[in-house]
Amino acid sequence: MKLTDLLNENYKAQHKSFSAAAQEAIKFAEKKGFEIDLGMLDAIERDAKSRKAGNKRNFKIPLTKSGAPANKFLIFQMNKVGSKVELDARIS
Repeated sequence: MKLTDLLNENYKAQHKSFSAAAQEAIKFAEKKGFEIDLGMLDAIERDAKSRKAGNKRNFKIPLTKSGAPANKFLIFQMNKVGSKVELDARIS
């Protein structure tokens, strides 16, 4: 990936909750033209509620485009730091 591509990937990195960070990751993928099974979001949110400060969690979600598998994944990490949640997301 080129540096210019990395700089153009805009999403908010700091969030108040895991749920807000997961929603931001999904918006990031949707801005790139991909679709996500929202059932996956429910599973992520259930898992995220049990996270404590200092815990990291990685997710790899298959993406679709126009209803067909896109052979790409939304890969994101959420890390709770104090009262904030940091998000790192990419499409691979």
